[in-house]
Amino acid sequence: KEVYGTNHIYSCDTFNENRPRPPAGDTGLQYLTDSSKAVYNSMIAADPEAIWLMQGWLFMNDARFWQAPQLDAYLAGVP
Repeated sequence: KEVYGTNHIYSCDTFNENRPRPPAGDTGLQYLTDSSKAVYNSMIAADPEAIWLMQGWLFMNDARFWQAPQLDAYLAGVP
């Protein structure tokens, strides 16, 4: 920060070209919400003005997995 400053934009592609694997007995929806929430909370802990910039590729790369319930659950973890 001291040398380069910040624009508060961070990238994190959590499931880029790999399918989420929830714990046994979990439907996966809560796991997706918890995963995105953990990433976002880590970002704002380091920078309260953090903006999470995410590529949409992961949703298209495995469109059979990323249906409306999975998308909704994943995005629900971020305000």
